[in-house]
Amino acid sequence: FSTALTNTLTSFANNLLSNTMNISTYIYNIFFGLIIGIYLLLDKDEFIEHGNKFLKAMFSEKAEKKIKSYLSDINYVCSGYVRGTLLDALIMGATLSVALSVIGIKFGILIGILAGICKLIPYFGSIVAFSGTIIFGLINAQYTKVIIAVIVLIIIDQIDGNVIQPKLIGRNISLKPILILISLIIGEYIGGVLGMVIAVPVMALIKLFLKRGLEERLRKKAA
Repeated sequence: FSTALTNTLTSFANNLLSNTMNISTYIYNIFFGLIIGIYLLLDKDEFIEHGNKFLKAMFSEKAEKKIKSYLSDINYVCSGYVRGTLLDALIMGATLSVALSVIGIKFGILIGILAGICKLIPYFGSIVAFSGTIIFGLINAQYTKVIIAVIVLIIIDQIDGNVIQPKLIGRNISLKPILILISLIIGEYIGGVLGMVIAVPVMALIKLFLKRGLEERLRKKAA
């Protein structure tokens, strides 16, 4: 029985590692995208100046104001989401690595780093942390440590979900869990892992635009 269990867990670990490598490819592309974004930010004033001239030349004053309002909303939501998500991933990666290492789980630092990276996709970081801890802990016969680690991970996950994430991301996203799940399912169906990465901010923008549109129509009806 122990041999069959070990083989099953090893196979599962290999599949998890393979999927993690696929995710790493997307993160690698995102990393270079961020580098390009940094270079674009260095010349942002020039881009903004040219963009304002283009809008003024191509659209009426009313349309120009509306487009600028939409662009401001996109910048607010996306920049806030990216900053908050990256900071949350960094905090959780470090916290999980330290916690699992102190408990004594084999490859604890590696599990923490991978979980931190996977925090870029909602819920994936927690899945990787729990799966990695249980799999590598059981393979190395660390049964007592696995139980302790799972309890610690639950506590850390609750603190992250109820305290850290709302502080870093909540004000910019403000989405119910059901909307996040729906956006992830749609994003994965359309664009795979990359679709899941951008699904949440896109859903937040759709919600914001719908809210603004409804408020504007209600104001017009009241007038």
